[in-house]
Amino acid sequence: MNIAVMYSGVGGGNGADYVADFLVNGFREVGADVCTIGKFGGYDAKTVNIPDVDLIVHSSGFNLTPSLINRLQQTAPVAMWTHNDEIGWWKSLIAPVSKLVNAHYSYTKAHTYGNHVRYMPLAADNRQYFPMYDKYEDNKVYDVALIGAKRQWRFDFTEELGKRFPRHFFSYTMSLGSSKINDVYNHTKVVVAPVQDCDEDAPASAWGCPCRTFDVPASRCCQIQVNRGGLNDVYPGCIKIAPIEDVMEAIEVWEKQIHYLIDHSNYRADVAEFDYLHTINNHLYKHRAEQFIREVI
Repeated sequence: MNIAVMYSGVGGGNGADYVADFLVNGFREVGADVCTIGKFGGYDAKTVNIPDVDLIVHSSGFNLTPSLINRLQQTAPVAMWTHNDEIGWWKSLIAPVSKLVNAHYSYTKAHTYGNHVRYMPLAADNRQYFPMYDKYEDNKVYDVALIGAKRQWRFDFTEELGKRFPRHFFSYTMSLGSSKINDVYNHTKVVVAPVQDCDEDAPASAWGCPCRTFDVPASRCCQIQVNRGGLNDVYPGCIKIAPIEDVMEAIEVWEKQIHYLIDHSNYRADVAEFDYLHTINNHLYKHRAEQFIREVI
């Protein structure tokens, strides 16, 4: 089976193209031959080379036009997977082509495109995020960790949290490689996600679950997340805290939960193991690849 994965065409590092990279790995894991379109930058919709494949999957829908979709469909069915459907300007780009593709998938059930859109949450790439030890080890380097872009709410939160938990790892650089991130997760007792990159400065404002929802448990690490749309669908038993807009109020609530998990190592290990197995069985990119193949071809 031959699959073409199309990148956003934006060029440079961006979330949609990271997802495309992970999806390429997922298709290859299920035995498909995969080629890529636009991996290293933009492409011209009128001249882009379209290989002879059985399925074309576009990550994000960005740069998809009616004429390009028509050209692609002369070769194979076209599926589109969108991940930023709460953003107004993004929806205005996607809505005109949503019904033109053979299948439109969204990372959230809360989209407003219509009933024709299918649900497909993001996932974990277990080639990059995985346990480094045979079993859960309690002898960790860090008590608490958070990795992500430097949003003001997040920065204020971690500045205060760090005073209360000296053994911490907080990083706001976008150049931190996946191997380093996986190492941190494996050596942290509790990873916290009070606000995600896609939320910007408002906890749980994004409609779906971002990549780190899946990356952390794939490393067999215990995670506390802000409760958001779609979280109960993907991790019904995970540890979650309701969104709290005031940073200092959030600190008080999160600190208590972090202390509880640090003090109850057996419970923490059970949570990490349960969410890890749930990820391995349900939320890898190979599972998303299988869904595309099963439903579109």
